[in-house]
Amino acid sequence: MVYTRRSTINAIFRGGLEVFRSWYDVAEICMNGHVTNSSVNKNSQHCQDYCEKCGEKTIRECQDCSTPIRGKLHVEGGFGSTHYYAPSYCHKCGNPFPWTEATLKAAKELAQEVEEFSQEDIDIFTASLDDLIVDNPHTKVAAVKFKKILSKAQQPMKDAIYQLLIDTVSETARKIVWPDI
Repeated sequence: MVYTRRSTINAIFRGGLEVFRSWYDVAEICMNGHVTNSSVNKNSQHCQDYCEKCGEKTIRECQDCSTPIRGKLHVEGGFGSTHYYAPSYCHKCGNPFPWTEATLKAAKELAQEVEEFSQEDIDIFTASLDDLIVDNPHTKVAAVKFKKILSKAQQPMKDAIYQLLIDTVSETARKIVWPDI
């Protein structure tokens, strides 16, 4: 099991102070980013070699450093996270997971197909993608540039880009690029 940096959570229980340990389970995710099991250690019976949604192979560790993929947070006493999202990057080595790389590659390919984009627009669009999926000081700048360029595309292309990126971009970027969603 992978323990959090702060591996205890203090809680008031029955008038006394109880200490609960917390840990991240291991996740199993297909190469396209579909979560097949967010709690491999706790629910190993739900593991599958291939994704039932797309047929791709599933993985449980980073392909670069072999660190287990962080899964659902468990807390002794029944508390913990209720929903799990596939991470974009490995928490150990910082490299993108295969589904993140595939999404970025597809978005870059899609930008090439937007007739309304100049080569400069395509360059800015593709350069901004890396900053859209993480929260860093440049995320807001990248999101504003991305939104400005995206406004040049026709609605069907905007919709395709939205469908491709909405689950990958950071919350900060999403609020700027698609504020009504």
